[in-house]
Amino acid sequence: MPVNIDPEQLNDEREQVIAKWLFKDVDLISQQIELGEENVKRFDELLSIFDCCQSSWFATEHLFDNTELEKVWHEFESNF
Repeated sequence: MPVNIDPEQLNDEREQVIAKWLFKDVDLISQQIELGEENVKRFDELLSIFDCCQSSWFATEHLFDNTELEKVWHEFESNF
């Protein structure tokens, strides 16, 4: 380490380090937000698919009375 330290150069380097860490955190936060938005979109799509399945089940439910499929469906539906 040099004996003669220029305070202005030291301050400039300090500002560069601070800026680097700030931008790193902003990038990380942006990535987390994007991942969260993707997860919300996937969940909405899953709900939409489940609604379609439920509508199909209601239309044909009577065809499966007292069958294993009926039991499995009701178990799945209660867990969802």
